[in-house]
Amino acid sequence: MENQLNASQNAKSGSAVVCSVTLVGRTLSGEMIMSHSMYAVTVPPIIHSLTNLRAILEKAASHAEAKKIDPSVFVNARLYPDMFPLSRQVQIATDVAKGAVSRLAGLEPPKYDDNESTFVELLARLDKTITFLKSFKAEQIDETEEQTIMLPMHDKTVEFKGLAYLTDFVLPNVYFHVTTAYAILRHNGVEIGKHDFLGAIY
Repeated sequence: MENQLNASQNAKSGSAVVCSVTLVGRTLSGEMIMSHSMYAVTVPPIIHSLTNLRAILEKAASHAEAKKIDPSVFVNARLYPDMFPLSRQVQIATDVAKGAVSRLAGLEPPKYDDNESTFVELLARLDKTITFLKSFKAEQIDETEEQTIMLPMHDKTVEFKGLAYLTDFVLPNVYFHVTTAYAILRHNGVEIGKHDFLGAIY
């Protein structure tokens, strides 16, 4: 089945509102299937990914304790000298996540201190972010495909529409930094695999 993400125009039938973001797919027989809201393709998958990252960090902390390795070795580990360490990967993943729901809802993202240096602190940051994401309702995020998002980025501000912000920036960034965190820990001997990255999907 081939899938693509399309933005459709808002449509109303009586009091029912047709979702303005549609995940469109076709079965082998050509039957059109599936539709979801902006909330559905933003909040649940990000929570799922951050929850999996949390479990991965817990395994890393247990691995460090079992092998009598200083946990800071993992927290400060990098895949390559010019890449960010594990701690920063977690910080960026959570920054993008909290920024996404806030901006789509028209709110100012909360600020974190970015000073985590232990597994306990990184886990607490993930918990705080997941709780924040869970506080949002679908009506705060839905129908924001064409909403203008002004994103400060280094020395400039980039303008997105809501759907492009989600598909071109938010989701790729969250997955990139969660993947890199996973890779850092796997490279350093933590016994994790693809099932840890994917989490409970069936």
